[in-house]
Amino acid sequence: MFPLEVDGESWGYVFVEPDACLNWEDRENFLRETVRLDREGEDSHNVKGEYFEGKITRGKYCVFGQFSGVLYEAELETNKGKRFPSTLVMRRNSGMN
Repeated sequence: MFPLEVDGESWGYVFVEPDACLNWEDRENFLRETVRLDREGEDSHNVKGEYFEGKITRGKYCVFGQFSGVLYEAELETNKGKRFPSTLVMRRNSGMN
């Protein structure tokens, strides 16, 4: 799992279905919006970056290797066409090292 800081909180993330067409800035924006969706407990959230826009949706609980949690799936329109990344995010203080 990779580290991510959002609003002073430590989080980790792993892409289950990555999308290499997002640049790092857009990927970080996407991850921050996913964390906000997780914290607020919403079912879906519209998201927009420099080269993409779309919707993130809270999915079902899943296990991905040694990581588990709620899977967040997205449908994004990018400058390279429609993409469907999915990710797990986790608070670092919730037992993740």
